[in-house]
Amino acid sequence: MQTTKNKIGIIDFLETSDKTKYLIDELRDLSSEAEHIPISKLDKKLEEVSSLIIIPKATYGLLPNELDKLKEFILNGGNVLFLIGLETKNLFNDSLKILFDWLAVTPRFIKIDNEEEIKIMIFKEHPVTNNLPSFLLVNGVSFITSPKNDIIATTNHDNLIANTPIIIVGKKGSGKFIMIGSQRSFEQEYLKFKPNKQLLFNALCWLMDLKDCPDLGITIQPKVKHPQKEEQPKEKPTEEKIEEIEPLVVPSPTLKKEERKRQEEEKKLTVESTTPNLEIEKKRGMGAEVEEKKEKLLENLETLLPDMIEKLITSKILEIKKTLDEISKAQSEINKLSENVKKLNELPEKFVTFADNLDKYLRNQDKILNMLEKIQTELSNIEIDILEALRDYTNTASELLKKIDRIEASVNEKIEKILRQLGKR
Repeated sequence: MQTTKNKIGIIDFLETSDKTKYLIDELRDLSSEAEHIPISKLDKKLEEVSSLIIIPKATYGLLPNELDKLKEFILNGGNVLFLIGLETKNLFNDSLKILFDWLAVTPRFIKIDNEEEIKIMIFKEHPVTNNLPSFLLVNGVSFITSPKNDIIATTNHDNLIANTPIIIVGKKGSGKFIMIGSQRSFEQEYLKFKPNKQLLFNALCWLMDLKDCPDLGITIQPKVKHPQKEEQPKEKPTEEKIEEIEPLVVPSPTLKKEERKRQEEEKKLTVESTTPNLEIEKKRGMGAEVEEKKEKLLENLETLLPDMIEKLITSKILEIKKTLDEISKAQSEINKLSENVKKLNELPEKFVTFADNLDKYLRNQDKILNMLEKIQTELSNIEIDILEALRDYTNTASELLKKIDRIEASVNEKIEKILRQLGKR
């Protein structure tokens, strides 16, 4: 495996580096180069680093090929620091559990203490705990592990779950790994606490075999001895003796009770070993794809919306103007019809005049025949005028009513169309 010496990759299962930038800045004190590795580029980037910090934060795990790459990385001499807190619980229904089973470590996602922050003071002598009197554990979890791994820190005697492992170191193939039961202890807020920062530096120095690890100048107090170990004040353990020290965990009634509870909960759950590839890929790409589409949509709206509104208003104004012109024409036709009706109203007056004249004609017997002929002619003319007037009135009224109906239907249709478009906006 071709790697860059002392180059550290940070994996948080996310695609952006915003939440790990502070960590990259802190690691400059180790004279080591560090970079965020997007989960989608895991295959290529593993060849460029010698060590990894894995901080699982997302709600999906690893694809089978990514899981195999991580195993191969460790077997071939790659080193990994796992930061596992209560926030990681959901991922252990996924492929991350397979990786931890392979390393013979099982996190116990139950509260260690009633307090969110607890001070850890029980350590085993190890390079990872060098210059470290204590450190602050935040939202911590404990572990169950095989005897082949080494337990170098446990909870305190007075914690809700006492004397249980919280830091584990081990080897697999040619690689090394460290499990620390907290993520929040190494967030920017808590790295301001020197012991937490010293622990992070010690862990990475041990993984990368760095001889000159930064000493932050913490005052060392006498370390708390494990109650089950006999004190040997006169003899300082050699490195060989340290290797033979048994794990610091002594099962307590509380620990056994919590372990039985955890086992009962696991029996109730049907945990699938791996999530289907398509589902994981879908979740992984969903966030980035949605954000990208959202940004493009906002850009398009900002550019196109003013023009669209202006064009829509202009077209609607033209349609309304056209409709008003049609209404004006209809009004003109109505005025003409009103004039024809007025003429019809004048016919009765003419008929009264005719009746008066007829009475005069009847009084004059000598002129009766002549008058009758004139009357007949006049009546015929009047009848023709009446019929023509009625015909014109009927035709004009019928056409005008039809035209008014068409105009009214057209106006209603356009108004409804405008209202629908305004409703969509």
